[in-house]
Parts: sequence; C-alpha cells; structure tokens
Amino acid sequence: MINHIKTLSDSDNVSLTDLLYEVKTDGLYDGWGVCWSWLFAISDYMIEYEVEVPEYWQHRQVIAGGNHDAYEYQTLCKLKPNDVVLIRLADIMWRYRSKLLAVNKEY
Repeated sequence: MINHIKTLSDSDNVSLTDLLYEVKTDGLYDGWGVCWSWLFAISDYMIEYEVEVPEYWQHRQVIAGGNHDAYEYQTLCKLKPNDVVLIRLADIMWRYRSKLLAVNKEY
C-alpha cells in the first residue's frame, strides 16, 4: 500500500481513459520509447508535486530534475490527473513494458 504525502488533485475530472487516449495520440509506433517516456513523465510529475512514487518503480529524481519540456510531462500538467489515476496508468505502462520485453521489442 502506498502512503501518500498528499494528493495531486481533489477533482476526478481526468479519467484513466482520458490519459490512455493521450498515450495513443503520442503514437505507439515506438512502443518502447513511448512506454518509457510516459513512465518517466508520470514519476517526474508525482515527484514535482511531492506525491510518493511507488518503490517498485525504482525511479529516483536526478539532480537536474525531470524533463519538464517533454510532451508527456506537459500533457500531465495540462490535464492535472490525480495520483490514483497516474498510478493506474503507470501500472498499465509497466504491463505494456513487460509484453514488449517478452517479444524482444526493447532496445
């Protein structure tokens, strides 16, 4: 169970479906790259707003900070999803990553 320092949003305006649409819009032609771009953006966004990143993600903030110019990070800033939706999206991306590994689509 994750102990949240605080939540990102009190509203539930942005759904998981909304975020999945954004992932698909980003293009899955490079599944491995898209997967990691979103995972890093989600982690960076959560760290920026002081929400605990699940330990099993093994993500650590770099000294220079996250890539705030990335399309994925900017999309999260625009939509302002809450932490529950972000964690659900990241779990989907982790499963997608596992499927890509299983069929040797990583690089």
